[in-house]
Amino acid sequence: MQELLKSLTTRENINGQVSVSLALSSSGVNYLSWVSQAEGKMVLIGRNIAVQGINMQGVIDGVSVSRTSSDVLNSVNRAIFNGSTVFSIDGNLNIKNGMIRTPGIGLRSATTSGNLVGELRMVPWTMELSTVFQFPSMTSVTVPTMMIQYSGTPDGGELKTDTSSLESFVAKRIISQ
Repeated sequence: MQELLKSLTTRENINGQVSVSLALSSSGVNYLSWVSQAEGKMVLIGRNIAVQGINMQGVIDGVSVSRTSSDVLNSVNRAIFNGSTVFSIDGNLNIKNGMIRTPGIGLRSATTSGNLVGELRMVPWTMELSTVFQFPSMTSVTVPTMMIQYSGTPDGGELKTDTSSLESFVAKRIISQ
């Protein structure tokens, strides 16, 4: 599975143990017709999935030392892409008409939980994914969150982070001191 993902996505930053159950049906005379007529469901269960380039502990550490809301944005942007996080994943994918969609894939690490939703167009090979991470270890009335959105091709897309909830968390922490 890891070799298949490497060849499809040209990414080598994810590894671990995954169990996949897939039911797929399709017909066609070439790749394009096969993909456009494919229909199926896939269930994923993964443990010890190390994702290089997503450092959730770095985000927590950066927020904990931030003294202003603008510090949060700077420290998160510096920390998030330097390091790795080990996740457990559970979720499913629906395949239909050349699209792979997920209503939700749960991501859990030692300090965070997240939910990945979105779609992948098989022709052309593009993605629109969004993940909301929660930080239950940060003591607050409401659990702070961070959103990461990815759009584009696997090897050249655009990544956006929304840290407004974390910034609000820091602002409330400063006010209460």
